[in-house]
Amino acid sequence: MGYFVGTDIVKISRIKQLDENSLRKIFHASELKSTKPESLAGILAAKESIIKACGKKLAFLDIEIKKEKSGRPKAVIKGIKVKISISHDGEYAIAFALVEK
Repeated sequence: MGYFVGTDIVKISRIKQLDENSLRKIFHASELKSTKPESLAGILAAKESIIKACGKKLAFLDIEIKKEKSGRPKAVIKGIKVKISISHDGEYAIAFALVEK
């Protein structure tokens, strides 16, 4: 068993430029409940960091980012154990993923 890490940073203004069609290709309906660009940028950064850590072909819609009751972000991916951290400040959102294989 091993652990793999991934990180990604997203400029929040990039999210503001996406049309409805593009948003649906990246985000689950549950993730789009928050229309705050900084939240969506954090979710996108989390998905990208997970894809990098997994080192295998995953699509954005294979990954769903939810919140635990505590507010901590949680990634839901079939067959993969992962821990994530998301933060945003100013014009950027960043995420870190730790994947157990």
